[in-house]
Amino acid sequence: MPDIVAVILAGGEGRRIGGHKPMQRVNGLRLVDIALARVRTWGIEVAVSVRYTGQVPEVDVPEILDAPFEGPIAGLVAALHWAGSARAVSLLVVPCDTPALPPDLLARLKAVSDATCAPCFARSRGGDHPACAVWPLSATTEVEAFATAGGRSLKGALERCGAHAVEWRDEGNDPFFNINTETDLQNFQMKRV
Repeated sequence: MPDIVAVILAGGEGRRIGGHKPMQRVNGLRLVDIALARVRTWGIEVAVSVRYTGQVPEVDVPEILDAPFEGPIAGLVAALHWAGSARAVSLLVVPCDTPALPPDLLARLKAVSDATCAPCFARSRGGDHPACAVWPLSATTEVEAFATAGGRSLKGALERCGAHAVEWRDEGNDPFFNINTETDLQNFQMKRV
């Protein structure tokens, strides 16, 4: 039985970047492949959450279809159920559009979640990153209740479950820089060259 598994959230429509966000490329690599490479460094089982089958072609991990809810919560609910079927105790979720995730993300989030028996999420430079979070599977019922009541946001689900923030302080580039637009993509590539 694995202690923790991971799901990369890749089901968003990506309207602001012209669609198919997981397939956008940074220095020749697809965003989804960059996220997979980071998660694989942690040696845990990983899957990709998608809105429809084939949304992210050519990945060698399971595709999990979003639950029938609106917004990002659909991916989280599906991910929690997949983690439960894997008999895991906790779930790490990360977005496909944050290509500089810090190497210590899993260790730091999991330590706080294990100590508090509550979800926890990343925070940097005064901003919360609710798509970078560890969820104990004991939160599944509460997350589903939130979604059933019309809740759509990951931040709202974290608040409902009494989540804790884990602060990243850094002097360099923001490890949680999120790519939402073509300009974001260009800016990220220029900083990393």
